Amino acid sequence: MDVNEIEYTNLYPKDEECPRGLPSKIESGYQAAQRVRNIDANAYAVLLGRVLDLVCDDRNATGDTLDKRLKSLSKRGEIPEKLIDVSSGLRKLRNIGAHADLGELSSDVLPVLDGLTRAILEYVYFAPLLIEETEKRLDKLKKKKAKNTLKNDTTDHLKE
Repeated sequence: MDVNEIEYTNLYPKDEECPRGLPSKIESGYQAAQRVRNIDANAYAVLLGRVLDLVCDDRNATGDTLDKRLKSLSKRGEIPEKLIDVSSGLRKLRNIGAHADLGELSSDVLPVLDGLTRAILEYVYFAPLLIEETEKRLDKLKKKKAKNTLKNDTTDHLKE
């Protein structure tokens, strides 16, 4: 057996499940961050900051800093004002992770980083997907009900 033919599967640590609806580039960035999550909180924060950059790119945000780009998304109504505060916290933690002179992040901050990032990704990508899926299912149910009503009306006319 050739060594190049072997496929490896990472069993532990298990990859954090990505929020559904993410564009592939953002999903890839999120998964990259998850791979370093339990190794280095600083690297994790930096990679999650990169995910925010990717969100800004995907949503055509304007501005020359991440902060300005996120605020431009808020002004356009793509991110609510409350989430700007959330993203600002994530951005500040990312800066600490990226710049040694600002300090050091510990594993205590991991749940905060997780929550902040997921809140933004779920609002921007998963919520619209969920709404779309719900509308499709409701339309399907309405069509099925209309079809059954038509079928019952036809059967009733045949009985008369």
